[in-house]
Amino acid sequence: MKFKMPKCNIPPNILEKMFLVAYALRDNEHWAVFIYLMEHGDPSSLTEIRKEFDSTYWEMRPILEDLVVGGLVEQFSIYDDEWMDLDKRYYRGSIAGYRLYFGLMDAVLPGSKRR
Repeated sequence: MKFKMPKCNIPPNILEKMFLVAYALRDNEHWAVFIYLMEHGDPSSLTEIRKEFDSTYWEMRPILEDLVVGGLVEQFSIYDDEWMDLDKRYYRGSIAGYRLYFGLMDAVLPGSKRR
């Protein structure tokens, strides 16, 4: 079956961003890392996140990349000269990530005071 995008008033670039957010949370692994970063709060290195999930670099890196591309997580380095060193990159929830997280929390737990 072939689907076409329904006619709507949402601009195509906004629809694309919405798709990237949904795609970034497409399976249990992506959800788990997203929730961890939202709940953890503090910036975490790739190594710290890998240890938390007992995973390899090759398992974790694509998940983090998807969350960054989806705009739910920010990737940064403390020092400019460390930008190319993957073990020195840190990840934290973005503003959009927290908005989605708390919006979902409010949807399933109306009146929640988790903020």
